[in-house]
This record gives sequence, structure tokens and C-alpha cells, in this order.
Amino acid sequence: MGKSETWEFQNQRRVALIRKRSVETLTEVEQSELQLLQDIADQQLEVRDHELLAQLDRLKQAVAQLPSDTGTT
Repeated sequence: MGKSETWEFQNQRRVALIRKRSVETLTEVEQSELQLLQDIADQQLEVRDHELLAQLDRLKQAVAQLPSDTGTT
């Protein structure tokens, strides 16, 4: 199982536990599992946030290098 497949499986399980929690009480084992999966999700999102912020910085630099529009044509 690849890294993205593992994450997809973990995220599906996380969502299933969240849904179950909305209608009934989770067991202690399920609560612990959900917390672990929430921590993994946070890590995944943090990596993605860093990627998006780096992309935003590159776009800002590209815009800053564009010639200014003086309004003369």
C-alpha cells in the first residue's frame, strides 16, 4: 500500500469514526484510534499548508517582477 493509499484508508476510517461518534458513544479504543487519526490528519494538512504557502510566495515574487503599468500606451 502506497503512502497516499495509506492516508486515504486512514482518512476514511477517521471519517467513519467521526460519523459514528455523532450517533453513539465511541469505545475507549475507538476514541484513542480517532485521536491518532486526527493527529495524522493534522500532520497531512500541515505539509499541504507549507506547500501552498511556498507556492504563494513564488506567485508573489513573480507578480513583483512584472513591469508596472504606468497607464501610457
